[in-house]
Amino acid sequence: MDEKELLQFIAGEGDRDSRLKVISWIRDSRENRLYFNRLKAEQVARFQSQDKIDVPVEWRRFVTRTKSRKRRYYGISAAAMIALLLGITGLLVTSGPEAGKPYTAYNAGQTEQKNFVLPDGSKVTLNSESSLEIVPGFNDGTRTVRLNGEAFFDVTHDKDRPFIVETGKGISIKVLGTSFNIKAYKENTTVKTTLVTGKVELYEKNSTAPSAVLSPEQQAVFDPENRKISVEQVSTSSVTSWKEGVLTFDNSPLRNVAEDIGRWYGVSVRIASPELEDYSFSGKFLREYSIEQVMNILKTSSPIHYTYDKEKNIISLEQRR
Repeated sequence: MDEKELLQFIAGEGDRDSRLKVISWIRDSRENRLYFNRLKAEQVARFQSQDKIDVPVEWRRFVTRTKSRKRRYYGISAAAMIALLLGITGLLVTSGPEAGKPYTAYNAGQTEQKNFVLPDGSKVTLNSESSLEIVPGFNDGTRTVRLNGEAFFDVTHDKDRPFIVETGKGISIKVLGTSFNIKAYKENTTVKTTLVTGKVELYEKNSTAPSAVLSPEQQAVFDPENRKISVEQVSTSSVTSWKEGVLTFDNSPLRNVAEDIGRWYGVSVRIASPELEDYSFSGKFLREYSIEQVMNILKTSSPIHYTYDKEKNIISLEQRR
Protein backbone atom coordinates (compact mmCIF):
# COMPACT_ATOMS: atom_id res chain seq x y z
CA MET A 1 0.00 0.00 0.00
CA ASP A 2 1.33 3.41 -1.00
CA GLU A 3 1.98 5.60 2.06
CA LYS A 4 0.42 8.59 0.30
CA GLU A 5 -2.91 6.74 0.13
CA LEU A 6 -2.71 5.96 3.84
CA LEU A 7 -2.00 9.60 4.68
CA GLN A 8 -4.97 10.72 2.59
CA PHE A 9 -7.16 8.20 4.44
CA ILE A 10 -5.94 9.51 7.82
CA ALA A 11 -6.69 13.07 6.68
CA GLY A 12 -10.25 12.08 5.74
CA GLU A 13 -9.63 12.49 2.01
CA GLY A 14 -10.19 10.26 -0.98
CA ASP A 15 -13.32 8.85 -2.58
CA ARG A 16 -15.31 5.88 -1.30
CA ASP A 17 -13.40 3.34 -3.40
CA SER A 18 -10.00 4.51 -2.19
CA ARG A 19 -11.13 4.44 1.44
CA LEU A 20 -12.55 0.93 1.07
CA LYS A 21 -9.24 -0.10 -0.47
CA VAL A 22 -7.36 1.15 2.59
CA ILE A 23 -9.83 -0.50 4.99
CA SER A 24 -9.40 -3.80 3.14
CA TRP A 25 -5.61 -3.46 3.35
CA ILE A 26 -5.75 -2.74 7.09
CA ARG A 27 -7.91 -5.83 7.58
CA ASP A 28 -5.58 -8.11 5.65
CA SER A 29 -2.98 -8.63 8.37
CA ARG A 30 -1.91 -7.71 11.85
CA GLU A 31 1.29 -6.22 10.40
CA ASN A 32 -0.76 -3.86 8.24
CA ARG A 33 -2.82 -2.74 11.24
CA LEU A 34 0.29 -2.11 13.32
CA TYR A 35 1.90 -0.10 10.50
CA PHE A 36 -1.26 1.98 10.01
CA ASN A 37 -1.65 2.69 13.75
CA ARG A 38 2.01 3.71 13.99
CA LEU A 39 1.64 6.06 11.01
CA LYS A 40 -1.51 7.61 12.49
CA ALA A 41 0.19 8.10 15.86
CA GLU A 42 3.13 9.81 14.14
CA GLN A 43 0.77 12.30 12.49
CA VAL A 44 -0.92 13.10 15.80
CA ALA A 45 2.46 13.61 17.50
CA ARG A 46 3.73 15.75 14.64
CA PHE A 47 0.87 18.21 14.77
CA GLN A 48 0.48 18.23 18.54
CA SER A 49 4.13 19.30 18.84
CA GLN A 50 3.30 22.70 17.33
CA ASP A 51 2.70 25.39 19.98
CA LYS A 52 0.03 28.04 20.48
CA ILE A 53 -2.67 26.44 18.36
CA ASP A 54 -6.29 27.52 18.84
CA VAL A 55 -8.08 24.36 17.70
CA PRO A 56 -11.62 25.82 17.33
CA VAL A 57 -10.34 28.83 15.36
CA GLU A 58 -8.11 26.73 13.13
CA TRP A 59 -10.87 24.20 12.51
CA ARG A 60 -13.28 26.89 11.35
CA ARG A 61 -10.59 28.30 9.06
CA PHE A 62 -10.03 24.84 7.64
CA VAL A 63 -13.77 24.29 6.98
CA THR A 64 -13.98 27.70 5.28
CA ARG A 65 -11.01 26.96 3.04
CA THR A 66 -12.31 23.54 2.01
CA LYS A 67 -15.52 25.10 0.75
CA SER A 68 -13.63 27.06 -1.87
CA ARG A 69 -11.14 24.49 -3.07
CA LYS A 70 -10.19 20.87 -2.57
CA ARG A 71 -7.56 20.51 0.13
CA ARG A 72 -4.78 17.97 0.12
CA TYR A 73 -3.20 16.39 3.16
CA TYR A 74 0.01 18.35 2.91
CA GLY A 75 -1.80 21.67 3.17
CA ILE A 76 -4.00 20.93 6.19
CA SER A 77 -3.28 23.11 9.22
CA ALA A 78 -1.99 21.50 12.39
CA ALA A 79 -5.09 22.08 14.52
CA ALA A 80 -7.43 20.90 11.79
CA MET A 81 -5.47 17.68 11.48
CA ILE A 82 -5.65 17.12 15.23
CA ALA A 83 -9.40 17.60 15.08
CA LEU A 84 -9.67 15.06 12.26
CA LEU A 85 -7.50 12.48 13.98
CA LEU A 86 -9.28 12.79 17.31
CA GLY A 87 -12.68 12.40 15.69
CA ILE A 88 -14.13 15.90 16.09
CA THR A 89 -16.51 16.20 13.19
CA GLY A 90 -17.56 19.81 13.48
CA LEU A 91 -18.11 22.93 15.53
CA LEU A 92 -21.57 24.26 14.76
CA VAL A 93 -23.21 27.52 15.80
CA THR A 94 -26.88 27.69 16.73
CA SER A 95 -29.31 30.53 16.21
CA GLY A 96 -31.59 32.28 18.69
CA PRO A 97 -30.78 32.53 22.41
CA GLU A 98 -27.89 30.10 22.10
CA ALA A 99 -26.28 31.91 19.15
CA GLY A 100 -22.53 32.01 19.45
CA LYS A 101 -22.42 28.92 21.67
CA PRO A 102 -20.88 26.07 19.67
CA TYR A 103 -21.80 22.47 20.19
CA THR A 104 -19.61 19.60 19.26
CA ALA A 105 -20.47 16.45 17.33
CA TYR A 106 -18.22 13.45 17.79
CA ASN A 107 -18.20 10.61 15.29
CA ALA A 108 -16.68 7.13 15.04
CA GLY A 109 -16.85 5.56 11.59
CA GLN A 110 -16.77 1.93 10.56
CA THR A 111 -13.85 0.02 12.14
CA GLU A 112 -13.21 2.94 14.53
CA GLN A 113 -13.50 3.53 18.27
CA LYS A 114 -13.08 7.00 19.82
CA ASN A 115 -12.36 8.23 23.36
CA PHE A 116 -12.95 11.81 24.44
CA VAL A 117 -13.75 14.01 27.44
CA LEU A 118 -16.83 16.24 27.59
CA PRO A 119 -16.70 19.85 28.88
CA ASP A 120 -17.87 18.71 32.36
CA GLY A 121 -15.07 16.15 32.65
CA SER A 122 -17.24 13.12 31.83
CA LYS A 123 -15.47 10.47 29.76
CA VAL A 124 -17.03 8.81 26.72
CA THR A 125 -15.98 5.87 24.55
CA LEU A 126 -17.78 5.77 21.21
CA ASN A 127 -18.17 2.48 19.35
CA SER A 128 -18.02 2.00 15.57
CA GLU A 129 -20.57 3.84 13.38
CA SER A 130 -21.74 5.97 16.31
CA SER A 131 -22.18 9.69 16.87
CA LEU A 132 -22.69 11.93 19.88
CA GLU A 133 -23.85 15.55 19.91
CA ILE A 134 -23.51 17.97 22.80
CA VAL A 135 -26.77 19.93 22.98
CA PRO A 136 -26.41 23.75 23.22
CA GLY A 137 -26.62 24.87 26.84
CA PHE A 138 -24.62 21.88 28.10
CA ASN A 139 -23.31 22.64 31.60
CA ASP A 140 -25.97 25.34 32.21
CA GLY A 141 -28.99 23.67 33.83
CA THR A 142 -28.67 20.13 32.54
CA ARG A 143 -25.95 18.26 30.67
CA THR A 144 -27.73 16.88 27.61
CA VAL A 145 -26.26 14.85 24.75
CA ARG A 146 -27.79 12.98 21.82
CA LEU A 147 -26.59 9.51 20.90
CA ASN A 148 -26.96 7.44 17.77
CA GLY A 149 -25.12 4.16 18.09
CA GLU A 150 -23.28 2.74 21.08
CA ALA A 151 -21.28 4.49 23.78
CA PHE A 152 -19.90 3.95 27.26
CA PHE A 153 -20.23 6.88 29.66
CA ASP A 154 -18.29 7.58 32.84
CA VAL A 155 -20.18 10.63 34.09
CA THR A 156 -18.74 13.21 36.49
CA HIS A 157 -21.01 13.56 39.52
CA ASP A 158 -22.96 16.83 39.78
CA LYS A 159 -26.12 16.74 41.90
CA ASP A 160 -27.26 20.13 40.58
CA ARG A 161 -26.91 19.32 36.86
CA PRO A 162 -28.34 15.97 35.74
CA PHE A 163 -26.68 14.24 32.79
CA ILE A 164 -29.23 13.25 30.13
CA VAL A 165 -28.71 11.03 27.08
CA GLU A 166 -31.36 11.36 24.36
CA THR A 167 -31.57 8.42 21.96
CA GLY A 168 -34.08 9.64 19.39
CA LYS A 169 -36.09 6.45 19.96
CA GLY A 170 -38.58 7.76 22.50
CA ILE A 171 -36.45 7.05 25.56
CA SER A 172 -33.95 9.19 27.53
CA ILE A 173 -31.49 8.17 30.23
CA LYS A 174 -30.94 10.47 33.23
CA VAL A 175 -28.07 10.23 35.74
CA LEU A 176 -26.17 12.40 38.21
CA GLY A 177 -22.83 10.61 38.20
CA THR A 178 -22.35 7.01 37.17
CA SER A 179 -20.94 4.67 34.51
CA PHE A 180 -23.14 2.91 31.98
CA ASN A 181 -23.40 1.63 28.41
CA ILE A 182 -26.09 2.52 25.85
CA LYS A 183 -26.68 0.75 22.55
CA ALA A 184 -29.15 2.70 20.40
CA TYR A 185 -28.40 2.33 16.70
CA LYS A 186 -31.15 3.68 14.45
CA GLU A 187 -31.46 0.38 12.61
CA ASN A 188 -31.85 -1.64 15.85
CA THR A 189 -35.34 -2.47 17.10
CA THR A 190 -34.44 -1.87 20.76
CA VAL A 191 -32.45 0.47 23.01
CA LYS A 192 -30.25 -1.29 25.58
CA THR A 193 -29.03 0.53 28.70
CA THR A 194 -26.59 -1.34 30.94
CA LEU A 195 -25.56 0.05 34.33
CA VAL A 196 -22.07 -0.59 35.69
CA THR A 197 -21.97 1.74 38.71
CA GLY A 198 -24.36 4.22 40.34
CA LYS A 199 -28.00 4.61 39.30
CA VAL A 200 -29.82 5.58 36.10
CA GLU A 201 -33.43 6.49 35.37
CA LEU A 202 -35.17 5.86 32.05
CA TYR A 203 -37.83 8.31 30.85
CA GLU A 204 -40.19 7.80 27.96
CA LYS A 205 -40.95 10.80 25.76
CA ASN A 206 -43.10 13.50 27.43
CA SER A 207 -43.04 11.61 30.74
CA THR A 208 -42.06 13.25 34.04
CA ALA A 209 -41.84 9.98 35.99
CA PRO A 210 -39.18 7.35 35.28
CA SER A 211 -40.36 4.19 33.54
CA ALA A 212 -37.48 2.21 35.05
CA VAL A 213 -34.66 2.70 37.57
CA LEU A 214 -31.55 0.53 37.21
CA SER A 215 -29.13 -0.80 39.79
CA PRO A 216 -25.58 -2.01 38.94
CA GLU A 217 -25.39 -5.18 36.82
CA GLN A 218 -28.84 -4.54 35.35
CA GLN A 219 -29.82 -3.94 31.73
CA ALA A 220 -33.00 -2.28 30.49
CA VAL A 221 -34.25 -3.17 27.01
CA PHE A 222 -36.71 -0.67 25.56
CA ASP A 223 -38.93 -1.62 22.62
CA PRO A 224 -39.98 1.67 20.94
CA GLU A 225 -42.68 0.04 18.82
CA ASN A 226 -44.54 -1.59 21.69
CA ARG A 227 -43.47 0.97 24.33
CA LYS A 228 -42.27 -1.80 26.65
CA ILE A 229 -39.27 -1.93 28.98
CA SER A 230 -37.81 -5.14 30.39
CA VAL A 231 -35.06 -5.29 33.02
CA GLU A 232 -32.70 -8.19 33.63
CA GLN A 233 -29.41 -9.04 35.35
CA VAL A 234 -26.42 -9.18 32.98
CA SER A 235 -22.65 -9.50 32.98
CA THR A 236 -21.53 -5.90 32.48
CA SER A 237 -18.01 -7.03 31.59
CA SER A 238 -19.43 -8.90 28.59
CA VAL A 239 -21.64 -5.99 27.51
CA THR A 240 -18.76 -3.49 27.70
CA SER A 241 -15.98 -5.78 26.41
CA TRP A 242 -16.05 -3.94 23.05
CA LYS A 243 -14.16 -1.11 24.79
CA GLU A 244 -11.25 -3.53 25.29
CA GLY A 245 -11.32 -4.75 21.70
CA VAL A 246 -13.50 -7.81 22.23
CA LEU A 247 -16.91 -8.46 20.68
CA THR A 248 -18.87 -10.69 23.07
CA PHE A 249 -22.15 -12.37 22.17
CA ASP A 250 -24.36 -14.29 24.60
CA ASN A 251 -27.23 -16.03 22.83
CA SER A 252 -27.50 -13.07 20.46
CA PRO A 253 -29.66 -13.26 17.31
CA LEU A 254 -27.49 -13.71 14.24
CA ARG A 255 -28.91 -10.53 12.69
CA ASN A 256 -27.40 -8.54 15.59
CA VAL A 257 -24.11 -10.42 15.33
CA ALA A 258 -23.94 -9.62 11.61
CA GLU A 259 -24.58 -5.91 12.26
CA ASP A 260 -21.87 -5.64 14.92
CA ILE A 261 -19.29 -7.51 12.83
CA GLY A 262 -20.09 -5.30 9.86
CA ARG A 263 -19.49 -2.12 11.88
CA TRP A 264 -16.21 -3.36 13.32
CA TYR A 265 -14.72 -4.56 10.06
CA GLY A 266 -16.22 -2.10 7.58
CA VAL A 267 -17.99 -4.78 5.56
CA SER A 268 -21.63 -5.43 4.68
CA VAL A 269 -22.75 -8.73 6.26
CA ARG A 270 -26.03 -9.96 4.79
CA ILE A 271 -28.13 -12.93 5.89
CA ALA A 272 -29.33 -14.69 2.75
CA SER A 273 -31.29 -17.41 4.57
CA PRO A 274 -34.25 -15.92 6.54
CA GLU A 275 -34.27 -18.87 8.94
CA LEU A 276 -30.88 -17.71 10.25
CA GLU A 277 -32.12 -14.27 11.36
CA ASP A 278 -32.99 -15.43 14.88
CA TYR A 279 -30.33 -18.12 15.22
CA SER A 280 -28.72 -17.67 18.66
CA PHE A 281 -24.95 -17.31 18.73
CA SER A 282 -22.54 -17.18 21.66
CA GLY A 283 -18.85 -16.41 21.32
CA LYS A 284 -16.07 -13.83 21.35
CA PHE A 285 -14.05 -12.13 18.61
CA LEU A 286 -10.90 -10.08 19.16
CA ARG A 287 -10.58 -6.89 17.12
CA GLU A 288 -7.17 -8.05 15.93
CA TYR A 289 -8.79 -11.01 14.13
CA SER A 290 -9.13 -10.64 10.38
CA ILE A 291 -12.63 -10.76 8.95
CA GLU A 292 -11.78 -14.15 7.43
CA GLN A 293 -10.84 -15.50 10.87
CA VAL A 294 -14.11 -14.21 12.31
CA MET A 295 -16.16 -15.80 9.54
CA ASN A 296 -14.36 -19.12 9.85
CA ILE A 297 -15.03 -19.21 13.60
CA LEU A 298 -18.67 -18.44 12.93
CA LYS A 299 -18.78 -21.12 10.26
CA THR A 300 -17.28 -23.87 12.43
CA SER A 301 -19.47 -23.12 15.46
CA SER A 302 -22.78 -22.58 13.64
CA PRO A 303 -24.79 -24.16 10.78
CA ILE A 304 -23.57 -21.42 8.47
CA HIS A 305 -21.86 -21.18 5.10
CA TYR A 306 -20.53 -17.84 3.91
CA THR A 307 -19.26 -16.23 0.72
CA TYR A 308 -17.10 -13.11 0.68
CA ASP A 309 -17.13 -10.83 -2.35
CA LYS A 310 -14.05 -8.69 -1.67
CA GLU A 311 -14.62 -6.50 -4.71
CA LYS A 312 -18.07 -5.46 -3.48
CA ASN A 313 -17.08 -5.81 0.19
CA ILE A 314 -20.12 -8.00 0.91
CA ILE A 315 -20.37 -11.17 3.00
CA SER A 316 -23.43 -13.39 2.52
CA LEU A 317 -24.49 -15.90 5.18
CA GLU A 318 -26.50 -18.96 4.22
CA GLN A 319 -27.72 -21.95 6.17
CA ARG A 320 -25.45 -24.94 5.72
CA ARG A 321 -27.31 -27.84 4.21
